[in-house]
Amino acid sequence: MSLHENFHSRVMAFGTFDLFHPGHQYYISEAMKQADECIVVVARDHRVVSWKGRTPVDDEEKRKQNIEKHFPGIRVILWDEVDMMMPLRMYKPDILAVWYDQKVPLDRVHEVLPEVSIIRIAGFETDTWKSSKLRDIPPYRKE
Repeated sequence: MSLHENFHSRVMAFGTFDLFHPGHQYYISEAMKQADECIVVVARDHRVVSWKGRTPVDDEEKRKQNIEKHFPGIRVILWDEVDMMMPLRMYKPDILAVWYDQKVPLDRVHEVLPEVSIIRIAGFETDTWKSSKLRDIPPYRKE
């Protein structure tokens, strides 16, 4: 048995995942292909407001449940309330799967996990499947 056969790899994906759609499913599916274990970290409502300047259509629990429903075999957690780097310290992923348009503070990430690999997942039909575009379409719009 080689040393590699005993290696267990872990990938972590982060996001808001508002109005869960096929683009999100693609991102998570592609992240899952990168390692033996996948952890998805869902942004807290107050973080979404501070980052994007608006409240998400679906609250954090609903967004977490949407992922758990579509991907029952993976761990889905809510981002730490205060320390954004806590999931990295707690789970120590080997790989961070970053979505095509995510901004990542690479210096802070590498302070916490100097050896982590960061891969960028391409977008999926981004002219159609982007939460900011879906917000105004009636089936998705929050009245």
